[in-house]
Amino acid sequence: MSPGNFYAQFDIMQDIASGVQSGLGLELGDLYSSRDLTAADVVAMCTAQGADRAKAESVIDGIRDEYFTKKYLEYTYELDLRGLSPGWEREPLRLLADRHAPPSRSTVLAVGVGNGLELPYLYEEVQELIAVDISQRMLTAAEERFSNAKYVCNTAENLVDIKASSVDSYVSLRTYQSSLFGIRDAFREAYRVLKPTGVFVVSIANGYVDVIDGKKQIVRGLQIPGTRTVVDRDTPFRIAKGILQLLEDYGFQDLDFHEGQTDLYAAGVKP
Repeated sequence: MSPGNFYAQFDIMQDIASGVQSGLGLELGDLYSSRDLTAADVVAMCTAQGADRAKAESVIDGIRDEYFTKKYLEYTYELDLRGLSPGWEREPLRLLADRHAPPSRSTVLAVGVGNGLELPYLYEEVQELIAVDISQRMLTAAEERFSNAKYVCNTAENLVDIKASSVDSYVSLRTYQSSLFGIRDAFREAYRVLKPTGVFVVSIANGYVDVIDGKKQIVRGLQIPGTRTVVDRDTPFRIAKGILQLLEDYGFQDLDFHEGQTDLYAAGVKP
């Protein structure tokens, strides 16, 4: 990936290091030792140095909020594979429909909606949509774009405002790949809020659009944490297959691992 690429301009680990120093007065050192580091791991590092857990969680969530808002508030499909793939929305909608949970007949929980860019594509005819994001500013932008939803500011790992067994479908597109994301914690919350026979659909992005010599090119894979320009083709598959394994472990049925035009999808039905 070229150094001038949109995604190469952001580094959450730098934001975490500086934010923890200013917010908690702590030095965390090198945070690049594991690509699977989660926010909960960083909180544990802070509490190990004497920080109050509740305060550490608040500081880390605040840093994540600021980082993702800075990165995605004005995001468009200009350098997104979905911008080169008309009809991409048919893939997640098909996964829902095949499991008898089309949005038009469902209460859908959409987790990690960002600025709402994808909402009009997926939920034009939704029966009931609950849209969740870590950033209130992004939710405000999403509501301006798509008003037919209830907007809730929660993290995916702690859906504190969503009742247990309350939604027919849980959909999260391109959130489970996020930096410092706690996949297991988020999955446990998905399991908690889904009704019996509820449908789970998650996608992992499988590439970027890069501009080289003025021409758009597709770069498959995901950026390796701790780097600005190194992309690993195997990472999307590793993440998606890990989610599929969680679905199996929790007894989900009608499983699907699907490689789409732009994303990898993992889907299943809660027992």
